[in-house]
Amino acid sequence: MDDRSSRKPLSRRYVLGSGAAAAAMLVLPCTGLAQTYAAGEDYTLGVILSSTGPLAVLGQLEIKGAQLRAEQINAAGGINGHMIRLDIFDNKSDPQSTVSGARGLLSKKIVGLIGPESTGLGTGVIPLVNAAKIPNLSLQGGIDLTDEHGYVFGIQITGSVVVKATINHMKARGIKKIGYLSTSDGLGQAGDRFGLPLFQESGIEVVGGKQTIDPAGSDYSTQLAAVRSAGAEAVFLWGTGTPAIIAAKAFKALRMPGSLYLLNLTIAQITAMGDAVDAILVAQTKANVHDQLAPDDPIAPRLKPFVDAATKANVPIDSFSSAGYGAVVVFEDAIRKVGPNPQKIIELWNSGYEPPATVARVKWDSKIHQGFNPLDAVITAVDPKTMKFRIAK
Repeated sequence: MDDRSSRKPLSRRYVLGSGAAAAAMLVLPCTGLAQTYAAGEDYTLGVILSSTGPLAVLGQLEIKGAQLRAEQINAAGGINGHMIRLDIFDNKSDPQSTVSGARGLLSKKIVGLIGPESTGLGTGVIPLVNAAKIPNLSLQGGIDLTDEHGYVFGIQITGSVVVKATINHMKARGIKKIGYLSTSDGLGQAGDRFGLPLFQESGIEVVGGKQTIDPAGSDYSTQLAAVRSAGAEAVFLWGTGTPAIIAAKAFKALRMPGSLYLLNLTIAQITAMGDAVDAILVAQTKANVHDQLAPDDPIAPRLKPFVDAATKANVPIDSFSSAGYGAVVVFEDAIRKVGPNPQKIIELWNSGYEPPATVARVKWDSKIHQGFNPLDAVITAVDPKTMKFRIAK
């Protein structure tokens, strides 16, 4: 249902698209080249994230964050009298559904596209946004986006940043041998190309060989046992969503040595892991430990508007909700600077632009489309008593 006639500033104004209908729609050629807006007409941002499926633990938070910022903008009168509307499509954590959903959203009149949340899901979206010439603010973090990805840019912490921070932490702990697990989907394949070589080049030995796990599987005990028998002192998992929960429980049950380092972690996953969280470490954004940052930390003032709004609205505060919030902030800033013209937004983003990302200092240009500052990552653990994140030592 299109709610353009609704003008309640605080309402959550979005559309849940139909997968079947979207699949039947074709991308209109060069839809981003000539768009004009009547006075008071909504500026629509397409949002393609997981409300259901294994990645819903990420997508639901990102949707809440995006909705929160859109509501703030609309409550303040919009952008030059234009409300921000989010047209949300549930990709169901499925690559085919993601592609069909992207086609549907890109066939409409949108300023830009937000999502998806996973590298594996985003692979099929890249050629679509480039054909449509619509700016895509991806929330994936598996790979470092570059000019090779065309109209796709990112603000989320990347796997390479996570791995580099993880390596530094492992070395500080004297860890010399690790087990390496990766999912068999696009995200895991990206990790094998970009993350695994970083470990191999660091001098930390990957023992037991690369262990591949099925993201739809239910038990990874065999893979963990294999790396333990090979002498692993810790384990790194290149995967996200439900696989991280399954791996953590198996890690605990097998009494694995050391810690299980993850690519990312949400509050919902912590709850699902139960007492297994005491073995978890993860390099992530500082949103998760915002209340533990030093007063002079450069990220503290970036996070404050989101933290204040999320606290008031009872929205969980973490790397994913803040990324969704930040995605809308970035589009808002671009629209205020150059208008709702997709092509001008892309020109801005390619110009050495420093988007007002919520959780990190980021810089984009014609070559770098991710640009997450590694200094803005932090190694975190989970306090088993409070089940909250804390800065790890």
